[in-house]
Order: sequence, then C-alpha cells, then structure tokens
Amino acid sequence: MIVGVRPQELTLDPGGESHKIEFTERLGAITYVHLSTPSGAVIIIEVPGNSTLSHGEKVGVSFAASDIFVFDAKTEARLHATNRDGQEEA
Repeated sequence: MIVGVRPQELTLDPGGESHKIEFTERLGAITYVHLSTPSGAVIIIEVPGNSTLSHGEKVGVSFAASDIFVFDAKTEARLHATNRDGQEEA
C-alpha cells in the first residue's frame, strides 16, 4: 500500500519539530517547501506566497484524513475509499 497527500493539502506547523526544511522553491504566487522526514523520506508542501522559512529549520506537518489517497503498491492504481454509508468517495 502507498499513501499519498497532495502538496497543497499539507499544512506546515512552525511550532513542530518532526520535519527538517531542506530547501524552498519560490514559484511566484506559491512556494514549495521540501522537507525531510524522520525516516529520511522527502515530502513537498505547497504554501501561498513567498515563504520566510529557511534551510535547516524544523517544522511539523498536518493534513486532514479526508485528503489521503491510497494506492496499490504493485500496480500503483488508486484504491477507492468508501464512506460510512458504503458509498464510493471521489
């Protein structure tokens, strides 16, 4: 199983310390913040405007459970979730 969340759905928590900023990428109206996780994986978060965060800073990350996408590890096909009523979610 592979779990994914879109960069614009992740939220930075400046008070957290679970992730280290590797670099920021300013793209006009947005900035991509590249973070390393405690396991060494890299994730990217999209933030509005020009970020004042810098290399080496520690931050936390949060997201809503409803923003998670799950994929089959072999085929990489998206596995569709169902809600409590058994209806397939988009």
